[in-house]
Amino acid sequence: TYGSVRGALGDQCSYRDQYSLGGNDIWSLLLDSQGILWVGTDGGGISVYDKDKDRFINHRNEVGRTGSLSTNVVRSLFEDKNGDIWIGNYPAGINFFDRSSSAIASYANDLSNPNSLSNTSILAAAEDSNGNLWLGTDGGGLNFFDRQQNQFSHFKTNPNDSTTISDNAVLSTHIDSSGLVWVGLGVVECQVMTPTQKNLHATRLISNEM
Repeated sequence: TYGSVRGALGDQCSYRDQYSLGGNDIWSLLLDSQGILWVGTDGGGISVYDKDKDRFINHRNEVGRTGSLSTNVVRSLFEDKNGDIWIGNYPAGINFFDRSSSAIASYANDLSNPNSLSNTSILAAAEDSNGNLWLGTDGGGLNFFDRQQNQFSHFKTNPNDSTTISDNAVLSTHIDSSGLVWVGLGVVECQVMTPTQKNLHATRLISNEM
């Protein structure tokens, strides 16, 4: 489908062309449910490919403007069941793009709020059957976002507890059909955890070398 994008991402950033790719270093890609390609760059924000006009529309952080990206380093992209986009930033937490209103909301680490994100770098996201998010961070462990309560819970490694994740760098997340949460960790391991419906703490954690 995207062979016509001049070699998919064969385009390069050109500061003379506002419709070129936002940056040459790519962190993340998302082909959404509408067939739209989103490109997360390292310093150039997000480039959204307009296949009808064969060009990119770029979205960047605009200093002082509420509603723009929190930062121009986009490390992960995820589409939820409503078709809205979650944008994992570095080092500024995560943005939520409401497709119906085009509004952008921000979630960040707040040291004064224990229910905020545990880390400013979001590497991965997955959505459970209740519409809540499981976010992998680069050093802050696994974060659970309760969308109804609008708050975060954190799952971090504890060397004295074998039922915790073994590393706080969570590179990937996946929720299978039975509700198990799979995480890929920076220590080259894959672990699976079963959240309880009441307190959202892990009841079982299995570690396997890959």
